[in-house]
Amino acid sequence: MPKLHWRAKSKRYAVRAVIDTNILVSALLTPSGVPAQLIAAIRTQALTPVISESII
Repeated sequence: MPKLHWRAKSKRYAVRAVIDTNILVSALLTPSGVPAQLIAAIRTQALTPVISESII
């Protein structure tokens, strides 16, 4: 279940997603798959990505 955190400005909960290299590679290989949908949601700011510098 995704963790939620409070966004004071918008007064709503935001969904955060941990994105690792597996998600990024899968999104590139399968543009219609779930990982690609996650990346699209991040681009539209529907999800807040949580990325570690060590992953990049």
